[in-house]
Amino acid sequence: MIVPPLSKILNSEQACVKLLQKVRRSNGIHCQNCQSHKVIKWGKYKKVYQRYLCKACFRTFNDKTGTLFAYRHLSLQGWFWLIVLSLYGHFSWRRIGKILGVSEMTVFGYGKAMMEKVKIWQEKREEKLKGIV
Repeated sequence: MIVPPLSKILNSEQACVKLLQKVRRSNGIHCQNCQSHKVIKWGKYKKVYQRYLCKACFRTFNDKTGTLFAYRHLSLQGWFWLIVLSLYGHFSWRRIGKILGVSEMTVFGYGKAMMEKVKIWQEKREEKLKGIV
């Protein structure tokens, strides 16, 4: 079963943030606004997320900026478990809500947002694959 190995990886918010950083920052840190790589660390957000300041446009951003997880009240760990349980666990929204400690409607809304992002990603991917190969 997939849950025991993931329970070791997704055991804390800090571990989930490190996983997100590893995936998103594989090509280095760049500004979400101007795409500049002239970025410095600029404190912390909620004691977990690293904040950054772009030296080119002077805007700040954090690890969740520009992702599905930004501006949501569910923790990153909760988001990761929502993804895992809905894709691999075959749980209902009601059951996932009980596991995460949030309402069924909250989980439904987040799940809907997640599916919309997947649909957009698929459309972009299909657009790249069009034409003569």
